[in-house]
Amino acid sequence: MSAYPPENPLIMKKTFTLLLALVLSTPALWAFGKNRVVIDGIAYTLNAKSQVATVVAGDGKYAGDVYIPDTLHVDSLVYYVEAIGAGAFNDCVGLTSVRFPTALNSLPYGGFQNCRSLTSVELPEKLSKIPASLFENCSGLQSVVLPPSLEEMGTAVFRGCTSLTEITFPRYQKVPDDCFSGCSSLHTVDLPTGCVGIGSQAFANCTELSQISLEGVAEIGSYAFAGCHSLTSVELPKGIDKLSDGVFRDCIGLKRVRFTTALQKIGSEAFMGCTTLKSVELPTSLRSLGSSAFEACYELEDVKFPKGFREISSGTFRGCAALKDLELPIALEKIGSEAFEHCTGLTYLILPASVTSIGSNAFGSCNGLTDVATLAAYPFKVNSSAFPKTLVKGGLLHVKEQCYNAFVADKRWRDFINVEHDAEDFVKRIRDAQKNTSD
Repeated sequence: MSAYPPENPLIMKKTFTLLLALVLSTPALWAFGKNRVVIDGIAYTLNAKSQVATVVAGDGKYAGDVYIPDTLHVDSLVYYVEAIGAGAFNDCVGLTSVRFPTALNSLPYGGFQNCRSLTSVELPEKLSKIPASLFENCSGLQSVVLPPSLEEMGTAVFRGCTSLTEITFPRYQKVPDDCFSGCSSLHTVDLPTGCVGIGSQAFANCTELSQISLEGVAEIGSYAFAGCHSLTSVELPKGIDKLSDGVFRDCIGLKRVRFTTALQKIGSEAFMGCTTLKSVELPTSLRSLGSSAFEACYELEDVKFPKGFREISSGTFRGCAALKDLELPIALEKIGSEAFEHCTGLTYLILPASVTSIGSNAFGSCNGLTDVATLAAYPFKVNSSAFPKTLVKGGLLHVKEQCYNAFVADKRWRDFINVEHDAEDFVKRIRDAQKNTSD
């Protein structure tokens, strides 16, 4: 049966030629169904009702310099580009720059993760929110301009941006957790006026960060500056009353810390591994010193405690081999386990009358110790491993004369072979020697 109407080869040829001409005249536009188009190599989804376009992932990864226009013209309608969809630019390792549309008001979580060739970013001025991990591991990113309208910022936004050298914030209240963690080239940070908080690990392992002003900051999260090897001095702000765990851990270049008089608590591992820190003067307001707070501060020679300080926690000064003239606070009651273990520079020890407990290995491996004096009125609780055997078997225990028999008979102290009843005289000799040295 013949087709109806009859096929006309000439008409078919003209029709095909016309269609081909239309396609070639608009090479930037390719339609993929009703709601998706690709224009100039960028894929979009379109919402005809709201006339909003969203950038989405293309068939291949975006690369080079990507220019996202403010508007699109499709089928006689104008679409405003206001959002970037999830996964649109993830792992685009060849992407070097992005021009954002001015009306952009939405960016996805981790939107540019692992875009290793991206070197600079200028976010739209009206953008109010930056989601978590937006530029995480963009190792080539060197500079970023944050919008003045910024109100909210997620965690880990720039984590692992190893080429980022400096950052300036607009007015903003808190640097989020992990925000610049691992930004190993970051050397300058200008915190915004009104910034009151720095999140956990916010600047951890920023190995080139050499200084930062903390004025006005009331809270610093755990491990916020851990591993900042180039940080040499820290002046804590007046309003801060607590230092979180590990806040300056492994800051191997840190030589000076100035504490605020409002500080009441120093967390565990706060200054652990600060190997060039030589002297510490703890504020009179301090009430709590966390475990391992100054552990492995190998060059720490001098620690000044507030007189009313009552407890030294476990491992607080473990491995501080340069510590020599240790003056314990007169109100001290408890010395935790391993508190001064491996403090090999100690040669003598004076225990205040207030001490009631010494934990296991509190002075373990302090093999330089030859004398320990206690001003206690009676024997108190001491772990059998609190002192090194070299002291117990070959050193001297100095006690008050009226307490001699009690200490010698007490099962917790009788392992000391050599006991003298001259504690007050021994302490006086030490103090006189210190005074002569200072003069």
